[in-house]
Amino acid sequence: MFTCDMCLHDAGSSVSAFLEFVEAGVLEEGCLVVIAVKVNTRGKGTEGRDGIVKRYTERVGGVLDGMRVFHLMTSKERERTIVGRYNGKSIMS
Repeated sequence: MFTCDMCLHDAGSSVSAFLEFVEAGVLEEGCLVVIAVKVNTRGKGTEGRDGIVKRYTERVGGVLDGMRVFHLMTSKERERTIVGRYNGKSIMS
């Protein structure tokens, strides 16, 4: 399982951290991946935040099977959670 719930200034840093693990070859195919994306940009509204998160899901879509994005009830309004299973592919392929 790979879980990233870091509160980072740049929301995309949690996705970048996951992709670094992918390229390092330390994840097993089929492992569950849970990435919290915390959009710190103010004034974007729900649609704007969802659009920002969509950019990050596009970055990981090729390596996650069954990927879904959730806005969990206990999460802040600016947080979305990406969940999927690592398919063993490299982002470079």
